[in-house]
Amino acid sequence: MREYRSLVPEGIGAWRERDDLYYFFNKSTIAFRGLDDPNKAKSTNYGLIVMEEADEFSYEDFVFLNARIRAPGPWPLRIILLLNPVDEDHWIYKQFVLNKESWESAGRAAGSSKGLEVIHFRTQDNIKNLPPGYIEQISAGMTEDEIDRYVNGNWGTIVRGERVYGKLMNPSLHIRQPKVDSSYTLCRGWDFGFNHPACSFRVVDPFGRKNINFELMGNKEDLETFARRVVEVTRQRYGGLTTFDYCDPRGHDKKDTGDSSVSILNGLGIWPTGERGIRDYVEPGIQVVRKELSTLIEGIPELTISPEAPILRTAYFNRYVRGEDGRPVKDGYYDHLCDADRYIAYHHKSNAMVRDLILAHRTRRQTPRNRYTGY
Repeated sequence: MREYRSLVPEGIGAWRERDDLYYFFNKSTIAFRGLDDPNKAKSTNYGLIVMEEADEFSYEDFVFLNARIRAPGPWPLRIILLLNPVDEDHWIYKQFVLNKESWESAGRAAGSSKGLEVIHFRTQDNIKNLPPGYIEQISAGMTEDEIDRYVNGNWGTIVRGERVYGKLMNPSLHIRQPKVDSSYTLCRGWDFGFNHPACSFRVVDPFGRKNINFELMGNKEDLETFARRVVEVTRQRYGGLTTFDYCDPRGHDKKDTGDSSVSILNGLGIWPTGERGIRDYVEPGIQVVRKELSTLIEGIPELTISPEAPILRTAYFNRYVRGEDGRPVKDGYYDHLCDADRYIAYHHKSNAMVRDLILAHRTRRQTPRNRYTGY
């Protein structure tokens, strides 16, 4: 506020010190407020609200303030958020990047050409006001992720720890959207839990190449409800494809609240494979996935990821990392789908039915060869 006062020219208004208000002579006012006591903002009407360091506010704070923008008059009603780039799981990114269409639609309904505008500034955009060598100085010792966020001003998370799969990932090779037909099989990997139940959908072609084709993750959702959603998505997207299900071996354990997770799936006609008694299966599963990512089958990686699996794509390229103990970090978000997909990798190759099915498809697709020339 001190800086603002130093910039306001004399003769256009007056300060009211005890209320932190500036009164303009045209009867407009500027109020400087904190949200330490939300009651201070109740029953107020504003035409414009600016949230300084908006990334420090909660989503509930934003909803509360947005409801105060209702001052009647000929002016546009606006809320401005000033912030540093945030993580992709922050509410600001979810609201104004992933959900931007709803805000643009609301603006059009209110008669505005724009319901939302995101203005992106980089450090380089302010170069004329910075001392010589400033960018080089602050970039020294930064990782690529840190430079991308703090210097270039892009959304994203600063990844701490060694990436489990990141060094193997190549966007030009591993991002792929195959055309799925009846020759494919479907594999579903299940990770249980109320907060974020997760299911990874892999499709497998007749050559044994896998594609992480889709994903579902619930939010505080019981398993039966989530499983019914998985069944419906499977019906809509994959029709009658032969389907194999794999899960956490701990899914067989009976819970205090009732049946085991596997029993709940069994009740819906889903019979997942998850070898009981196996506990140290994390690292072996990771090694299988790493081999899939690094093996080429007729010029295509054995494992690729569809753009329709954005959480797993982000995790495999960037966010799934090892902690100081060398084990994958349980971050409560990305790890659920990574676990679900790993269950497929760990169990699928040992499934005799799968081997027979792939062999049968290959046999049908092979063209007769000349026994003398070999082609």
